[in-house]
Amino acid sequence: MFYFSSDNWLGLHYFFQISLTSDPLYPYRAKLEPDNKLQYDEGEEVSYQCTDFVAPIRTRKCERGRWTGEVPRCGDFITNILMKDSKLEDITDPDRPVLKFEYLDMVINNRSWKYPNVFTSNRFKKARLRVNDTKKYKWSFRFTGPEMKLFVRINFNFINYTLLPQHLKDSFIFNVTMFVSHDRQCQLTNQNGDKWRENGLKIESDFICDTISEEAYKRDIENPGDYMVMKTQSSLDIPHELIAVFLGKSYGSEEEPLCGEPEIFISQYSRFNVQFRDYTIGCRNDKYLYVSVSNANLPETAIHSLKCINDMKWSGSYPECIPRKPCSLNNTYIGSESNDTIITSLDGLYFFNDTQYYAIENTDINFGCKYPSSDVLVGKEKRICLKTGQWSGSDIYCYDPNKSSKFSVWILITILFVALILIICLTGVLFYIYSKKLKSRITRQIANQTRTDSERYDPYDDIEFPPKQLYDTYDVVGEGGDGEVRYADPYYDPNNDYVVMPSNVQIQSSNDYWRLPVSEPTYLEMTNSSVKSSPCTTKTHKNSDQQIYTYEL
Repeated sequence: MFYFSSDNWLGLHYFFQISLTSDPLYPYRAKLEPDNKLQYDEGEEVSYQCTDFVAPIRTRKCERGRWTGEVPRCGDFITNILMKDSKLEDITDPDRPVLKFEYLDMVINNRSWKYPNVFTSNRFKKARLRVNDTKKYKWSFRFTGPEMKLFVRINFNFINYTLLPQHLKDSFIFNVTMFVSHDRQCQLTNQNGDKWRENGLKIESDFICDTISEEAYKRDIENPGDYMVMKTQSSLDIPHELIAVFLGKSYGSEEEPLCGEPEIFISQYSRFNVQFRDYTIGCRNDKYLYVSVSNANLPETAIHSLKCINDMKWSGSYPECIPRKPCSLNNTYIGSESNDTIITSLDGLYFFNDTQYYAIENTDINFGCKYPSSDVLVGKEKRICLKTGQWSGSDIYCYDPNKSSKFSVWILITILFVALILIICLTGVLFYIYSKKLKSRITRQIANQTRTDSERYDPYDDIEFPPKQLYDTYDVVGEGGDGEVRYADPYYDPNNDYVVMPSNVQIQSSNDYWRLPVSEPTYLEMTNSSVKSSPCTTKTHKNSDQQIYTYEL
C-alpha cells in the first residue's frame, strides 16, 4: 500500500504519466471522441457531442485515475410548442418595474430552421425583441402548451460588437439567469460567443434545469409549466436582441428516462439489467479485492448498482476495490548513492482515491540520475510490475565514477579476500580427505605385518560362501603313481567338512566358485575305499573304468 505524500519520496524529483484503463461515462445518443479506447493516459481529454439537442461540446479529463469535469447529459428537442406571449420589463428598480414591450398571441411563421425551436427572430416579423443599454431586464415568455423543460439555450446578438475598442471587448460581461418552474433550479453550464452576420456577436447561453427533489420531479410530471422567465444585464451600452430559444427534454419517458452507459473503472465490471437504465457493478475478483465498508444497494454483499433516475442522472454506488498483488512502491530503489537516483515517470498506476494508489500489472517505473552529466545509472532504466506482484529487473542506483574510485578499490580487495578464504578452505578439505585415506592404508599394512601368513589380509576375505562347504572329488586318470589327478564334479559334504585342494591339482570344473587359500597347510593322502584313515580318507567309486579318489579332511 502506498499513499501519495512528498515524505514518501524523500524529496526526489519525479512526474507522473498515469494511465486509466476504464470506460468513461457514455450518455445516451452521444458521440465520444476518441472512442473505443482501452487506455486513456494521464491528462488526456475526451469530448462529448450530443446527437440531437444543440448542447455544447463537453470535455472531461483523466486525472489520477478519475474523470474530472462536468458529467455530460444529452437530451431531445421539444418540438410540440411555440412561443405565444413575450414581455420585457426594466427591473433596475425592483420595486418599480418598467414595461418596455409586450406581445400577445404572437404569430410564429412555419419557416424551416436547422434545429427545432420555440422561437427565432426571423420567425416573428412583427417586431424585434431588443434592448439598447446596460439596464437589468426581465424577460417573460409563455408557450402554446405545458412541457417539462430540462435543457434551455438562449441566443442573443450584440449588434456592431466587432467595431468596439479592444479594451471594451476585454471587459465585456453578459449576465443571464433562468427560471422555468418552481420545482426546478436552472444553472448556467456554458456561455460562448461567435461572430454573427455583419459586425455582430452571437452569445449562446446554455442551462440545465434539474428538479430540486424526487417529489418535485413527480410534481413537475403532473403539472409542467407553460412559461419561462429570464433576467439579463449587459456591461456594454450597445443594442442586443433575442434571436433564438431552444428547449430540450430527457430521453425515454418521464417515468423511465434513459441515461446511457455508466462510467466503469479498471477494477470493476458492469452488467446491465435494463440497458441504458439499470446496471450491476462489482469488483473484478480475479485481480481485485472488495473492500467497501458499506453498501446501500445490497447490504452485506459485494454487489452494487446504478440506476437511471429523474432528469437522466445516475443513482447508486460503486464498489471499492484494491489490487490483490500490487507491486511495492516503498522501496523501488536501493544503494549507497540512492539519494542521487530519481524517478522520472510512473505509468499505469491504479488510483483507489485521490491520495492512495497502487502499482498494478504492467505499471512501469522509469529511473534516472539526479546529476546525469556526471553520474552513471547502474541497472535497467525501466522496471515493470509483474502479475506476481514483483518488479522486473534488479535494484538500481547512481554513482559518480570520479568519487567512487576508492569505493571500487575496496570492492576489489573484498573480492580477492573472499576468494583467498575459499581457496584455503577447499585446500583444507582436500588435505583432510587425503590424510584420512593414507592413515587407513598405513593401519592395514601394520596389521598385516603382525599377523601370521594364514591370518594376513587377503582380498578374498570379504567374499561370502555358501552355507555348506563344497565337497570336491578328484579323478585319477592313468596307471599307478603317474596318474593325473583331475577335478571332478562337486557335491556337498554332509558333515560340512572343509576340503582344501592340494597345490598340484589342476582345476577343471567351471562350477568351482569358492576361493583357494594362499598356502596349502593341509596334508592329503590316498587310501582304498575299504580302509579308513584319519584325518583324511579316500573313497573308490564303482562302475567306472578309472579309479576315483575322494579327498576329505
